[in-house]
Amino acid sequence: MKKLLLVLGLLVGGLSVANADEESGAFIGLEAGYAGYEFKVEQGENSLKKTDGGVAFGVNAGYKYFVNSWFGVRGYANFSYLTGKISAADFNNATVNNMVYAVNADALFNFYNNESVSFGAFVGLGVGGTTWETKEGGLKDTNSGLYADAKVGLRTNIAKHHGIELVAKIPFVGVKKNFDDGSGGSYKVTTKQNYQVVVGYNYTF
Repeated sequence: MKKLLLVLGLLVGGLSVANADEESGAFIGLEAGYAGYEFKVEQGENSLKKTDGGVAFGVNAGYKYFVNSWFGVRGYANFSYLTGKISAADFNNATVNNMVYAVNADALFNFYNNESVSFGAFVGLGVGGTTWETKEGGLKDTNSGLYADAKVGLRTNIAKHHGIELVAKIPFVGVKKNFDDGSGGSYKVTTKQNYQVVVGYNYTF
């Protein structure tokens, strides 16, 4: 009887380890990857749109909370920076810098958990502000506005503290600005990120 109880105890203990929950906690993180963006110029019925891409990187900090072994939520603030060019003669190969400062909320889903690692996915939304800086020749223009995105990704948590993620972000708000064309008319410029794919690392305390 004692041996049976011992075996049952070991089995229960093994199952509890195999299904160990990912721990809740505060975290900080870094991310780096690639982003695509577009510039669109509209004047009357005429329009010109150019797309390009550049390097994106950022930082974030927040808190994650797990309800059980397979579902959790997290909230965090992030700052990201994008730098690149519009490689087109129409834009005089303008240099582009973009800053995003946002708050985010994600739903976390873990498909696999054991004593040392978990694996899953997440979806989320972010909202905040963005600033575009464009340098064309000797001229520099700065334009700010609303930022919002949806995101989806895969994530793993290793040895409780270390998280690695692959994230795809889809921004869906462009920043618009009107300019005087110097001859009594005007034209409108819209700048927008189209997508961002990054790899991130988070450390949970």
